[in-house]
Amino acid sequence: MIRTLTLIAMLFSQFALGQQVKELKDKYILKTRQLQDGVRTLEITELSNSALYWQVRDKIANRIRPNSEDIHKSLNGIFFTPTEGKYFLNNNDQKFWFTIDKNGRFVDSAIFESNDFGEKEYWTIFFDKGNISIADVKQSRDGHSIRKIEANDTLFVTKFFKESNGTLTKKRVIKNGGNWQNSILTEYYEDGKIRSENDGVNKIQKNFYENGKQQSFSNSKTNESIYYDQQGRKTEHSYPTKDNGRCREYFQNGLITNKNCNNSDHSQKTNYYYKNGKLDYYEIEDNIKGEIKKYDKNKKLLNTEKAIYIQAAPK
Repeated sequence: MIRTLTLIAMLFSQFALGQQVKELKDKYILKTRQLQDGVRTLEITELSNSALYWQVRDKIANRIRPNSEDIHKSLNGIFFTPTEGKYFLNNNDQKFWFTIDKNGRFVDSAIFESNDFGEKEYWTIFFDKGNISIADVKQSRDGHSIRKIEANDTLFVTKFFKESNGTLTKKRVIKNGGNWQNSILTEYYEDGKIRSENDGVNKIQKNFYENGKQQSFSNSKTNESIYYDQQGRKTEHSYPTKDNGRCREYFQNGLITNKNCNNSDHSQKTNYYYKNGKLDYYEIEDNIKGEIKKYDKNKKLLNTEKAIYIQAAPK
């Protein structure tokens, strides 16, 4: 709150000292959506048809669906490169006080207020060599932060907070200039312990119990998943086989109890049964022949029987 008011006071004091401020009105819009992909630069677009743009925005805000042609036309515009000086961007939804240096880069600090479809946000932004280095976002001027951005030449970190009490709820880390789908997202419980980790780079998802023990693990690259109880003991493990089949193992108190494996075309299923964590016997079900063969732990055939399949009643 103090920092935001101080920056606003500094900006207006500079205006009062006679420094010329260039105002950008409704034909100019500030784009911030690229920030979700870790792009540190801010872009200002000069619209080709600002009247149509705001008409489309009003329709969307009032839950009226504009036609696709109007949407496409309304977004037409060119990248606006301001010259050196101080600016005030003032359109229907945005107010942005900023400074441009002789190299055409954002410098010092800036204040940004947006009212995107009725959702107000108040930004305090600091720049480094024209790029965002720090940004603090609130839903009210005197409220808690809802987001904080910290960025450098390597990483773009966004922290999300609960607006009511400022508690950290999640953190997203993106390689600078990357894509949010390739980010690492960590979510937190109220007490600050990790709830989940979603690694979009390595395609690994982890979930945790409130006691800190891991609840689950999945890897979409290897198509593997593991589940654990609240003591951290494995309860289920699913993974692919070398022949493109799939196995699923079940555990109790940390010991394997049984395992089911299907081959790639599901023509054969093998069920393994364990005692005290050691293989007792297994059965191979041949869906083509319609028979089940039972073997002991030493692979000795014990018996063969016909498989019984129950057909679903016709609808």
